Amino acid sequence: MFGMLAAALAIIGLVRLLQGQAGFGVAFLVAGFVSVVVAYALVRSVNASRR
Repeated sequence: MFGMLAAALAIIGLVRLLQGQAGFGVAFLVAGFVSVVVAYALVRSVNASRR
């Protein structure tokens, strides 16, 4: 779920950057990166709780 969201945000960010809308592009790329970090943290916490 978070992986697809991160990919979509990154694609939107790259398209916005290519269109010359740097502010929106960077914001979407940062949101995609944050989504990846959140997903990684959730997976780590779930794996840690199973041990």
